[in-house]
Amino acid sequence: MELILRLMAEKKASDVYLSANSTALIKINGRVCRSGDKTPFPFGACEPCWQKFCPWNA
Repeated sequence: MELILRLMAEKKASDVYLSANSTALIKINGRVCRSGDKTPFPFGACEPCWQKFCPWNA
């Protein structure tokens, strides 16, 4: 996740899309692109990720 956030900062991406068993997607200048990391997020890994950054929604 940290690598994706670093890439987003470098590319000035506005959004990240995470889905279980899929690779992360980021939005750059209105276009949705693959993050470059071809490793899919395993099932069950997305929820702990967003809870880390949005604990008020846990």
